[in-house]
Amino acid sequence: GSPAPMLAQMEARIRDLEITKRRLERLLFLTRMTVKPGPMTFFRLSTDDQRGTIKCYLGQGEFTDHPFAMDGGIATTRVQGLRRLMRFVTQNGFEHHVAMVRGHHAEVVNEAVTRYLGWPIYHHGGDPEPQLFHPVRF
Repeated sequence: GSPAPMLAQMEARIRDLEITKRRLERLLFLTRMTVKPGPMTFFRLSTDDQRGTIKCYLGQGEFTDHPFAMDGGIATTRVQGLRRLMRFVTQNGFEHHVAMVRGHHAEVVNEAVTRYLGWPIYHHGGDPEPQLFHPVRF
């Protein structure tokens, strides 16, 4: 048989590899980015399987420009009272990975979660919602 079909297949594979190589280079570029310093809000939503409900925590901090010796999409942050926050996270069965967004938006998220969704939430660094006190009368 003629080698032409085999050469055509090899050429197609090489083209596929080039496309894959370009996609991979683009992906590597995207995964080696760092986040610009500035204000940020973090939020974690989890299921509480024992209670059959959703629970969450949120707070504010800032993205920093501190160097970090690791490749990937890196964001270094500063959160006031981090030790207290991590104690809450670990003692209440939360995962430590969070969603983050640029800007301080915790008050709005807290209002949406408590007022409209009714989910239990810990607002790290926030003021507790005012509540009525119901005294026990004998």
